[in-house]
Amino acid sequence: MLLDDPVEKLKGVGSKRKAALASLGMSTLLDLLLHMPIRYEDRRNATPIAKLLPDKPAVVRGTLECVERRKSLKRQNLWITTASVTDATGSVGVVWFSGWANDIADGEGREILLCGTPVLNGRAAEFASPEYKLLPAESGAALPQDAEWNRIIPIYPATEDMPRRLLSRIIYDCVTSPDLIVGETLPSDILKKRNLLPLKDALRAIHNPSSRQDIINGRRSLVYREFYELQKRLRETRTRRMASIAPSLAAGTEALSRFVAGLPFTLTTSQTEALEEITADLNRETPMTRLLQGDVGSGKTVVALAAAAKTLGAGYQVALLAPTTILSGQLYAECEKNLAPPGFPCFELTSATGAADKKRIRAVAREDKPLVLVGTHALLEEGVKFGNLGLAIIDEQHRFGVTQRSSMREKNDSAHLLMMSATPIPRTLCLTFYGDIDCSFVKGKPHGRQPIITRIVDARRMNEVYRFIEKMLANGGRCYWICPLIGGDGEGVLFRAEELKRGLRGIKVEALYGSMPPDAKRGAIERFASGDVPLLVSTTVVEVGVDVAEANVIVIEDAPGFGLSQLHQLRGRVGRGTKRGVCLLLEDSQKNGQSARLRVLENTEDGFAIAEADLKLRGEGELAGLRQHGDTGLRVADIAKDARILEWTREDVERRGTTGV
Repeated sequence: MLLDDPVEKLKGVGSKRKAALASLGMSTLLDLLLHMPIRYEDRRNATPIAKLLPDKPAVVRGTLECVERRKSLKRQNLWITTASVTDATGSVGVVWFSGWANDIADGEGREILLCGTPVLNGRAAEFASPEYKLLPAESGAALPQDAEWNRIIPIYPATEDMPRRLLSRIIYDCVTSPDLIVGETLPSDILKKRNLLPLKDALRAIHNPSSRQDIINGRRSLVYREFYELQKRLRETRTRRMASIAPSLAAGTEALSRFVAGLPFTLTTSQTEALEEITADLNRETPMTRLLQGDVGSGKTVVALAAAAKTLGAGYQVALLAPTTILSGQLYAECEKNLAPPGFPCFELTSATGAADKKRIRAVAREDKPLVLVGTHALLEEGVKFGNLGLAIIDEQHRFGVTQRSSMREKNDSAHLLMMSATPIPRTLCLTFYGDIDCSFVKGKPHGRQPIITRIVDARRMNEVYRFIEKMLANGGRCYWICPLIGGDGEGVLFRAEELKRGLRGIKVEALYGSMPPDAKRGAIERFASGDVPLLVSTTVVEVGVDVAEANVIVIEDAPGFGLSQLHQLRGRVGRGTKRGVCLLLEDSQKNGQSARLRVLENTEDGFAIAEADLKLRGEGELAGLRQHGDTGLRVADIAKDARILEWTREDVERRGTTGV
């Protein structure tokens, strides 16, 4: 058997069970053997009955006695089998229900193995529906090892169609088969350098370990392989990109200088450093692929607009892709303000753009003239073509899938690509998901911004929250009130908006949510920005793209239901002007009790520290949809736990790629 053989070749497994394996994502033997256990049970040593402890899993070996099988008086078709098992130290009661233990009646007087968790039934310990194995009548000698007994048993994720015990037997039979042929995937020098097991030994150590150390060594060896293959793919992608040709935008240096000089503020040191890295890329004749990371409110957009000014000054076009109409509108307004005055036309294209305007904008984009085209997914439509695209900018790039980002680049495969993310990504995730991309960072806040005060508030103190909002809005502020749902029975945006209208004195309140028509959403935000409506009750649709300098209060309902990084993004909607921002995180202390987790936000505004904490608490798949970067194939590795191994693989792949060994 080879690892790339289909599971259909498994012997002794019926077609229904093979279909169940396929439903678990196992099409080959390698898929089967990379189905990792969620825990292990040590069934090598029996516990004397006298030493059994309630609620502690144990294996018992003894003699089966007092077997009785009867039909339940309360439930039809339910059979109950009771027995006792005795060893030299005592006896324990056992009960099985329904179809369990059909062969127990014929086993009285024989030795039996039990595995389960005893519970107290009155004063006596009892096993309820434990797993069991009747031993041969002549037993008494050492117990032979099999898939379920006398070894450390892996416990696998399973389904109704593929029960755990059957899956365990299939994997055990496969990994212990003398016919299994496993080719090595790692160079011998790396196996030695990193003290790794050969692949065949690593798989056996995971699925048929003889010790806890086997499990540790086997897992580490498999984790290394996953990261190593991923880093190889990323390096190959980068190498191909570096071999491509792109236009040098060095001719736009003067336009860039004018843009920066015309800003009403001075760029921070961090903004300047990021812009210098981007500028150096744009001057080269190699397509830039760079991720511009910046904490919420750190000033990434102005850096991206500066890059756009350089591109336009060099005579090329700029496309700016946003995930929502709200963000698209904000970016279009910034482009109109900063790029149109020097003479560069700016256009916006979204699903709300009328047919006539859409046709006109598409025609202009096909011309070989500098322009800026801002838009949502409408930019990705087949009919949108550029005459001379020099730079594509994708804002909040993690909200787009791989295919969508590829579509943007395919508008002109020699164009430079700048992706932006307001969700700081931990270094380990950057190495994993963005190892083929250059990264720039904008840290800190623009000059003049004050720290945001964050407080956890018991949701039962709602009247106090209302009075606080009244006080803040009386001084010219604005307030966001965030709800996780649009509407529902006693909750959500629509419910809260009505409650606030009744509970606040003379304050206009408006609701905002994602499924509203684009014009209605834009109107609500404009009224909020102007101060006509100072309180906006919204879903997380305002998480990005809403920049209202006067907004100084944000209240987030059911805060424990959000990830830390998302809460950090939401609170970044306030404190963007001269007013100090305040973020109130509402939790029901009786219902949730997650203040300890939320205190991370009380104690720091460092988005990278928050992202690291979120990674440890929630995992990489929950962080801002990062798995959309592509199928990493990580089935064993845990990015937060295995960061050091990830560093090893990056070092080893780079060394071998550089030296050719």
